[in-house]
Amino acid sequence: RCDYEPQLTPRPLPDNIRFVQQDPRRMLSYSALRRTMGQAWHCIRTLKEDWQRLLQGQKAALMSLLRHNGSLSKQKNEMISMHQRLRAKLDFFRTSLHIDMDKYQEQRGSGIASEKMMLVWKEMEQTALGCGQAEEVQQLDEEMMSLQTHIVDLQRYPWRYGEALDTLEGKAMELYRKLREKTRDQRCSGDCQEVVRLVVQAVQFYEKKIKDFYLHLSKTVVCRLRVIELMPRVKGVVEWMAQNEATVMSLQERRQRELWNLLKVACSKVRSPVSGSPEGGAPSCADGTPPPHSLLCRPQRASLDPACARDESVLAIEESRVFESRLQSLVQETLQEQEQDMQVLREWCWLSTADNLS
Repeated sequence: RCDYEPQLTPRPLPDNIRFVQQDPRRMLSYSALRRTMGQAWHCIRTLKEDWQRLLQGQKAALMSLLRHNGSLSKQKNEMISMHQRLRAKLDFFRTSLHIDMDKYQEQRGSGIASEKMMLVWKEMEQTALGCGQAEEVQQLDEEMMSLQTHIVDLQRYPWRYGEALDTLEGKAMELYRKLREKTRDQRCSGDCQEVVRLVVQAVQFYEKKIKDFYLHLSKTVVCRLRVIELMPRVKGVVEWMAQNEATVMSLQERRQRELWNLLKVACSKVRSPVSGSPEGGAPSCADGTPPPHSLLCRPQRASLDPACARDESVLAIEESRVFESRLQSLVQETLQEQEQDMQVLREWCWLSTADNLS
């Protein structure tokens, strides 16, 4: 907290003003009366000028606050945007990783098994969980929302108190002008009750409003200090999220790379012939390409007999036709169910019509 206490040393009043202030009804000669009114006018004008300088300083402090707050708002928008992007990438990565793990567990009994890959996946999942902490982002967002409320309140504070000093100065100037415009025959002695009243009102107004002014200035500076304090914190969180985003992207690339390696292993097992490696004397065509029966052949039924290869191809075609027919039947059933649902919906449309009529 930063408080500004007004260190006021009131301007000393002129000698004539202090003299007549003790007894405003004292009669003064024309020359003394004119000097006293001139000093009163100068005193009120000096208070008005001091007040205007204070207002300029307050406006400068408020503009500085708003400028820093604008920079903070840009950082906040960047932080929120990056947090949403990071959260979306984390959700996508976790969902993809869980799908991979589920599919791996389904085929583990009859397919490929790799405990090392499972450990790598779990390690990546734990690393991703460490990248998704949002407590700091939420805390900063709440602090900035609370700060914005105080800044808006500071901008609503009215500062039109200087009009009273303008009015008092105008009245004092008018009294002095009328006194000077008197002819020599009209120049006579008089009292200073009116001008003393104007000076007292100006001094009381200045001393009363200066306390409110310094209180408002204190709140302005406190908000500015809070904004300056929040800016490096927000910047640090943005940099932290940028590093986490790069980590998530590297994990995603690693997941995809490991998955492709797994698929390569599966494809190599499916395509490799049972009789041995190509170096073991597997037959090939004249142009160097492998014979047709050595490609896409199942290991448990692999054979060097061309008739067996043709039987395998026919069997694969039949299985494809069976799967195609099942898929077509499923699509047809789905379309029929949708049609039935639409029919039921049209039959119950009279309820909404009855409601409209009622």
